[in-house]
Amino acid sequence: TPPANFELSTDNVQFTANPFNIAYINGLLPISHIYVRIAGNATTGSISGDILHSGGLASIVKVKLNGAVAKQYYNTKANLGLQDPGTWSSKADGTGTSPVSLSDPNQYFNIINQANANYSGPLSISSDHSKILVGDGINPIKFTINPGADSVSSASLIDVLPNATLEMKNNRMPRIGLISTGSTIDFAQAGTGPNDSISIPLRTYYNLRLTNGIKKLPFDTLNLLSQYVSLQVDHDFTADGVQSLGGSTKGTSFIRCSLKCFGDLYFSNGTMF
Repeated sequence: TPPANFELSTDNVQFTANPFNIAYINGLLPISHIYVRIAGNATTGSISGDILHSGGLASIVKVKLNGAVAKQYYNTKANLGLQDPGTWSSKADGTGTSPVSLSDPNQYFNIINQANANYSGPLSISSDHSKILVGDGINPIKFTINPGADSVSSASLIDVLPNATLEMKNNRMPRIGLISTGSTIDFAQAGTGPNDSISIPLRTYYNLRLTNGIKKLPFDTLNLLSQYVSLQVDHDFTADGVQSLGGSTKGTSFIRCSLKCFGDLYFSNGTMF
């Protein structure tokens, strides 16, 4: 028996919100998994409940479920800056309500309007189950994280959707979540001082750009199969005007670094490798 706001399935294809029976065959249950998902009509916010298992002379067993459904907001109202709740609307056309606070949990902030993709004060979206999404998955758009103190919090989580670009100019970087096929991540920090070296996170990127400043590729790590895991770029890699591009070091020793690129490599505007 599924609780409210949840659906169950035995094959991960056909789901139901109703109780159902599974018949024993020769004294054994013919399935090994029960799949769970949040129902499409679930209420927004945190949700929880118990799956109830019962049958025969066995005691009823409860399996606890916890999840959340985020409220969706879009930067389609008056351009007051992304740090102002009045810029956000619960409807993509800008006719919906604005959030009460950007710091509430369970909120997704979708940047889909290029003209409104800017801010003029601290932008901190770091509550539980909240994040920023750059793009609508179809139209090109770029979101720039500015240098300076009034910037995006390092606790903020950002997903980058297809055809979207995340440009980071602040040495204090946010958490990068989903990196979609067709997206571009641009580490564009310009500083060249002793504390301005930017270490590129060990991730799989689609298009990866390194612009200006000092950039370091991450050192390889070993996976469970004792194989080296390298920085991977599924499409194009560009280093543009990078004063120094090299590998990470540990003390006075160089650490094994490598880059796997499945598209084109561009080194331009005086990039030193």
